[in-house]
Amino acid sequence: MHKFLFLFVFIALTALNFSASAQKDSLILSNNDVVVGSIKSMDRGVVTIETDYSKDDFRVKYSGISRVKTSTFFIITLADGTRMNGTLETAEPGKIKIKTDVGVEKLLE
Repeated sequence: MHKFLFLFVFIALTALNFSASAQKDSLILSNNDVVVGSIKSMDRGVVTIETDYSKDDFRVKYSGISRVKTSTFFIITLADGTRMNGTLETAEPGKIKIKTDVGVEKLLE
């Protein structure tokens, strides 16, 4: 019984570790290329994303991105100073949807 419990705990911890390190964010560029990885920052018109397939992070200007989808929660500061903790997703061209950790959705232009 103890061996089974140990095996179950080991498998569960391994699965949690794998899912924690999985890349969860996607950028679809204007030319329809897709970059999958972990977004590190979004600042001053540039998104920095880390991928498994490059030793250097990619830096992409907002103008070169047609869609974004994240599973990672970010602390987001809006232009009016409001701070939110949430995920980002392109709702439609030119509009971003923020979904907060408490389920509130906000649409931004």
